[in-house]
Amino acid sequence: RIRLLILGPALDSSVAARVHKVCNNSNGVIKYLPRQPRLSLLSYMRDADAVLNTSISEGMASSILEAMSVGTLVIARDNEGNSSIIRHKENGYLFRTPTEFK
Repeated sequence: RIRLLILGPALDSSVAARVHKVCNNSNGVIKYLPRQPRLSLLSYMRDADAVLNTSISEGMASSILEAMSVGTLVIARDNEGNSSIIRHKENGYLFRTPTEFK
């Protein structure tokens, strides 16, 4: 069974409202949790099959480093920060566009 867990603070209220609506209509397939303590976050990452980073621009993404530190596969948008950490198909996967991600 596929499940999607979205973790992190709601930085944009209009996006957060859309996320909550989708979650509420997903029959439990999609769940949102706000900001979590670091140890809880690492536990969620450890239990996940993959961690997805869709940021259009990124510096040094701590979420990617944290996921890698617990041995979880990382799938991330190909931007300068992410590609400085991930070598495509060696220690994770990079995509450039949402269409390429599919």
